Amino acid sequence: MTTSSVWIAIVMFTTVAVCLADFEAPRTACLQRRIEIPHELVSVGPTSSGTDRPRGLVRYGGDLRIGDLNGDGTVDFVLLKSVGGIKGCFIGAFDWQGKVLWVWGDKYRQVASSDRAGGRYIAETPTRPGPLLIADIDGDRRTEVIALVLKSDVKETSFWNTSDEEFVILDGTTGKVKRRASPKSLQTANAYNSRGDIEPSNYVHQRILACDLRGLGKPRDLVIKIGDSIIALNDRLEELWVYKNKFSEYGQHSCYVPAVGDVDADGHDEVCGGNFLIDHDGKVLWERFMARNNDSVAIADWDGVPANSNEIILSGYGQVVNSKGEVLSILGEKMVPHGQELRVGRFRSDMAGLQMAIRYDGHNGRILMANRAGEIFARFDVDPSYRYIGIESVLWDGRNKPALLYAPTALWDGHGRKAVVLPRISRESRYGFMGFMHCIAAELDKSGRESIVLYDPYATEVFIYGSRPLIQDPPTGYKHTAKQYNARIMD
Repeated sequence: MTTSSVWIAIVMFTTVAVCLADFEAPRTACLQRRIEIPHELVSVGPTSSGTDRPRGLVRYGGDLRIGDLNGDGTVDFVLLKSVGGIKGCFIGAFDWQGKVLWVWGDKYRQVASSDRAGGRYIAETPTRPGPLLIADIDGDRRTEVIALVLKSDVKETSFWNTSDEEFVILDGTTGKVKRRASPKSLQTANAYNSRGDIEPSNYVHQRILACDLRGLGKPRDLVIKIGDSIIALNDRLEELWVYKNKFSEYGQHSCYVPAVGDVDADGHDEVCGGNFLIDHDGKVLWERFMARNNDSVAIADWDGVPANSNEIILSGYGQVVNSKGEVLSILGEKMVPHGQELRVGRFRSDMAGLQMAIRYDGHNGRILMANRAGEIFARFDVDPSYRYIGIESVLWDGRNKPALLYAPTALWDGHGRKAVVLPRISRESRYGFMGFMHCIAAELDKSGRESIVLYDPYATEVFIYGSRPLIQDPPTGYKHTAKQYNARIMD
């Protein structure tokens, strides 16, 4: 063998060895719990509208949130159904064992539609994750359930008119109404863009967020985005302020779901919608068009300097901005043409600070990860799934380990590798295996590791996966943080 041949062989052997060292077979997640939604909360019937939902007679649960309702340290579940998929009308709670805790409203409610002659809207799964929140909003150390619902005496309604809705605060233990109100802002919120046309995509993402606008040290205020309006309320459902969003046309709209957090280090939360930042008292701090398809936003300590408070991370063009709206870094439109979803976490331990993960080209499987130096360090395709929605940062292996990124149907590491696969379940989603599974990450048992609570709003089961079995069953030590009560489900 010639000297050159020997060197070629050494190089080839070294390359193969490095590749093998880099390769790690995906782990298999542990199915910690499968919960059948109680039949009292399941509906059987047709769907009334929408082109991307199952046709014919179906069994379905609805939109889901998690929280400890009775204070026993174990996670509970709350389910929402909406008239026509838009206006809340039924809320049901159940526990870890699948036992009904309470119900409120009518799961088979029907009202006439003023949008189409002779039509009717029926109770069904919300078109998008809906206005439902679990939090101790009044500071009594007990959890409440807050929702935006259709008033009980309404006989006819329109998708695009919120004047017949009201906010309700339900006791988390009993489901009884503690408070209800219909602020004036619901009379003026609408779904129209600047051209006077209805803009459904900017209207259907109605999410209630808990925040601290009054500087109480606890999240006892509420913010909700409804079409052109950002509405702020206190714990008594009294209107604090209303902001009218100028950016509502598709492709140039503000983020579907705003983010809340203290951006200017004043002890009060601000509200950021991607194209605007609103101070705790409703004052506009800045307002400008930042990027096309700026769908998702996060607030976090991006630069790692707590004295600077938090920064704002935008999915549109992959930007990081400060409290004045000044761009600190940007990946650019070429790299991020359509920032559909954004999550922030510590995906790589060999890099300083936080990193961002972006579904960067609309509704498909393309993901990129970038660090705070503005460097893209991973680019990969996740598995096919229905509408390619739903990513989440998960502390799968504990607080001191790199986070993984959930994207149906697996979890991915900071190198873009499939790190964890989910075992096949007995029932397939109507949209393919795990094809429409929304994800909420949560620590359930004081282990420091987050599990993932997965649910298909068009099915009747909840699946909980983790890296290993829970310490005990039922688990105790559930932590209810902003990651759960303000869960970023499908931005």
